[in-house]
Amino acid sequence: MLPRRARCACASGEERVEMRVIDFRSRPNTKEYLVALDSPVQQTVMRKLGSPVPPPVTLEQWIENFEADGVERVVFTGRQSEGTTGHDVTNEYVAKTAQRFPGKVIGFAGINPLQGMRSVRAVEHAIKVLGLKGVSVDPYGGLVAANDRRLYPVYAKCAELDVPVVITCGPLPFPGPRLAHGDVRAIDDVACDFPELTIIVDHFGWPWVTETIAIAFRHENVFIDTSLYSHLPGASLFAEAANTIIPDRILFASCFPVVPVKTAIARVSSLPFTPEALERVLHTNAENLLRKIHAGGRVGIGYAFNFAFRQAAAIRLIVEDLAQPLVGKTIADRRAHALAMWRQLNFIGQTGPSAMAMSVVDTALWDLFAQSLATPLHRLLGSVRTQIELYPTGGFLADPIAAVIEEVERHRAAGFRRCKIKVGHPDWQIDVARVGKLRAAVGDDFGIMIDANQAWGVSDAIAAGRRFQDLGVCWYEEPVSVYDVAGTARVADALDMQVAAGESVFTRYGHLELLDGKACDVLMPNLMRCGGPTEFMEVGALAAARQVPVSSHTFTEISAHLVAAMPNATFCEYLPGWWEKLFNEEPKIVGGMFHLPERPGLGLSFSREIIERYGSHG
Repeated sequence: MLPRRARCACASGEERVEMRVIDFRSRPNTKEYLVALDSPVQQTVMRKLGSPVPPPVTLEQWIENFEADGVERVVFTGRQSEGTTGHDVTNEYVAKTAQRFPGKVIGFAGINPLQGMRSVRAVEHAIKVLGLKGVSVDPYGGLVAANDRRLYPVYAKCAELDVPVVITCGPLPFPGPRLAHGDVRAIDDVACDFPELTIIVDHFGWPWVTETIAIAFRHENVFIDTSLYSHLPGASLFAEAANTIIPDRILFASCFPVVPVKTAIARVSSLPFTPEALERVLHTNAENLLRKIHAGGRVGIGYAFNFAFRQAAAIRLIVEDLAQPLVGKTIADRRAHALAMWRQLNFIGQTGPSAMAMSVVDTALWDLFAQSLATPLHRLLGSVRTQIELYPTGGFLADPIAAVIEEVERHRAAGFRRCKIKVGHPDWQIDVARVGKLRAAVGDDFGIMIDANQAWGVSDAIAAGRRFQDLGVCWYEEPVSVYDVAGTARVADALDMQVAAGESVFTRYGHLELLDGKACDVLMPNLMRCGGPTEFMEVGALAAARQVPVSSHTFTEISAHLVAAMPNATFCEYLPGWWEKLFNEEPKIVGGMFHLPERPGLGLSFSREIIERYGSHG
């Protein structure tokens, strides 16, 4: 059964579309919770906001109702304050609800932050014992501002445990608290003093609209939820901010049962969001934050690429579908997750975009698991080496041979012992002449590798290969179509130099066909087309059983971890200038050798600037 999606229309009048929704603030309208609304304070709030109290339902009906409204998951927050807002919602009740509906309900603890060490111990108990994923505090209800130093031990404990804190801001329409108690500008102090703490500003921070936006713009650890006040004057400014300066920091929240879910979705959708921004607010921003929360604050990375943006966007959609069922699952069960993804894709198959999407998720899972053990991925896999020889790839067909020679000379001066260039002109004699000039320039002691990218038929590939062989070429990659396994085998059998293949086939089964057909001397799996590290390691084992060496294709920074754990591996391909900017960390390459990082996991993090500029990401 497919999940329902909310019907949304942007204020710009664009066509209504169905969007997935995550509600970052919801509580069930069960008898246990509705008693919290049965107080003069809450009755005043609901009367002024024009929302009648909904009738009581069971927890199962609450789940069914929010799914019917197009919501796939909710964050259920407890409440504990000094009594100004009515009855508390206990953390035990929140935890039992989240445990009863895994994947549907994410529980956040309500903490009274004004009880000193008792508050700190309550946070630790909620996270470590009850298994809740975040904390919610209500300084306004306690008659203090968010930057009151009595709250700082709670913030410090949340930062230590790497869990987010939701801070109620904005004045609720009932007597008792002063306007200053809800002043969102106090959040700036908290964000400055706790830069590693993820802060979610509740209720839009209204009426301090521009101030709330400015704080989120200043501090990347500050998020804003849309609960309660998204229909009041000034709310449209949040849409403008989401369209421009803080695209990833606004989260949809209904504040149900105070505000009906459909009403909240309609109010937010009526604001002048672009379609892309509305999708981020209703779903993507919360999805990304929840993934980080469920991973204990750690972020596993994985990526796929394509030269056509719309095709990359299709891969992204499959990634989202594969990742969603994993939320809340145990990170250690990686092979079970890989099998579940494989089965999930049975209908459309596991090759093409499916394999690429599996690779993104599987890579992130391995990265997360290694991080959770505070060990580099290559050591988790049982590395047999900590340095891998690289060979640069370049010398494209459009490059004049003089430029190719200059490029190769630079690589040799940097300490590389071999380099790969492209061949594949319709007249292969042109390529033979180019390779001959390169050999004359670099001498006999430098390794020349060539990649034909499936350019020729079998006869031409063999004829050209014999000429390349005479020039001392040591590596002949994809001389014919990868679908012609028998033809590739004929080329390999006719020549004395290594014939390499594998980058263009998918999963272990595509590589098994090459191995069983004796089609190559070197197998070169591509992490993305394999389907991730799980499949990549299976490919390596299949090759090892047949005494065939392995050399990875691209994805150097990730594949090196896997190759390091393969005794039958030789070296990794390296495309200078292609991927370095994608990561914040610089690869350590000395004398043509890639030095594996000793940081936990892959030891990599994405460059925010590059991802936002070029990525199709969820």
